Amino acid sequence: MKPTVLNLLLYLWQLPQHLVALVVWEVLKCARKVMSVLRGHDSTIIYALPKMGLSLGRYIFVHYGCSPLTIKHEMGHSRQSLIFGPFYLLLVGIPSAVFANIWDRLFHKKWSSEKRHDWYYNRYPEKWADKLGGVDRISLLEKTDNETASFQQGKVKDKTQKDMVKQG
Repeated sequence: MKPTVLNLLLYLWQLPQHLVALVVWEVLKCARKVMSVLRGHDSTIIYALPKMGLSLGRYIFVHYGCSPLTIKHEMGHSRQSLIFGPFYLLLVGIPSAVFANIWDRLFHKKWSSEKRHDWYYNRYPEKWADKLGGVDRISLLEKTDNETASFQQGKVKDKTQKDMVKQG
């Protein structure tokens, strides 16, 4: 099958989320919230001002200035969209929005941001999106913990200390 025919079939397979994405994109454009757009072979990343991470088929909406981890996570959701096609919004979109996102904001207000973060990314479909997007949060946490321990032991100095030495 030719790539253009395959792309058309994949676009149609994900049509419900693509239609929602086009509406979201238009609303963001009308509100002048779209900062930039990056079009790739199989995805379009829309960098916007509202703090958001939203994947609707090939369209990925992220906060302008977000981390590469956020983009990889959202690309994982895009892969889920390829798998579920027209059932993505029902099987991934609603559980992600309601059970992981809204539930967390309503019932975990008193939790630390670290605990909320851990809870959110260890739930379906977020944990699976991380896996599909190649996000390894465990290794990232271990690396951060090791860097913190090294800093506390005086093995690593922060940039301000280095800059002060250079200036002095």
